Amino acid sequence: MGVCSPLSGWGCASSADSTLPVGAGLAPAREGARPSPTSCCPVIHGRWLRREATPGWYRSRPGAQGTGGAAPVVSARVDTPSTAPALVASGLGRRFGRRWALAHVDLELPAGGSLLLAGPNGSGKTTLLRLLAGRLEASAGTLRLFGLDPRRHRGTVRSGLSMVSHHLSLYPRLTAAETLALWLRLGGEPAPAERVRELLAEAGLEAHGDVEVGAYSAGMRKRLALVRVRIERPHLLLLDEPFSALDSAGRAWLAEWLAGLRREGVGLVLASHALEWSAPLCERAVRLAAGQVTWSGPAAALLEAGG
Repeated sequence: MGVCSPLSGWGCASSADSTLPVGAGLAPAREGARPSPTSCCPVIHGRWLRREATPGWYRSRPGAQGTGGAAPVVSARVDTPSTAPALVASGLGRRFGRRWALAHVDLELPAGGSLLLAGPNGSGKTTLLRLLAGRLEASAGTLRLFGLDPRRHRGTVRSGLSMVSHHLSLYPRLTAAETLALWLRLGGEPAPAERVRELLAEAGLEAHGDVEVGAYSAGMRKRLALVRVRIERPHLLLLDEPFSALDSAGRAWLAEWLAGLRREGVGLVLASHALEWSAPLCERAVRLAAGQVTWSGPAAALLEAGG
């Protein structure tokens, strides 16, 4: 007999029950049948969400068993020691087959610090971010995040991290307001209309909250994805080309928004080609080429040298 559960295809989109542990409060269902709205899986305005297409349900976990390499999102906040460095990497490397996409990378970032990753396309910036985010396993070297080994303390480390890549995972048939309400509930928070409006205003989307995300411009989608960071409240934020797909006004908004996070003590690791916008946000910088660090120093010096 089939069971409507987090391991089946269908996903609860807007219920407080979405924070229940796997297997809690599940109702039996006919084999292959879609769950009914009166059982354990509600809907948002009649729209069923496939869990694999729903942002935030799972974060990739290399080596996970039984769910296609996925693990439930950790919603608990874990306070990391303020004295522990945000990250320490030693000899870090990643190989794909016989090709080393990243090799011999040594990095250290203090808690609340900021680091710019510069370099041409294919230099290893995204691979490094994915290693830091736990989306890839290192092939060589060691990594410590918040003073912990992420392989042994996966849940604790991940609860202190957020990553926004240039490939945005947004559900196009939900409105921005529905998307934010979904993210709040998945994070174990209530989603009152006032809180949703607050987040929309922060993203500059208050006039477009009832518009389906699929009708948004690329810049509007980027703003919506970024404001999720306010829900996750990370200690360290990883950003892959955050200034792409934004016009000059959008870039100015993002620069000020990220500066606000920095003032609040959130650490940043930012991969970007837009040095005129990203370098002023960062204290340190490294330049990557062919998967290796070829230069490191103050971000201001990199900007003066033209990258």
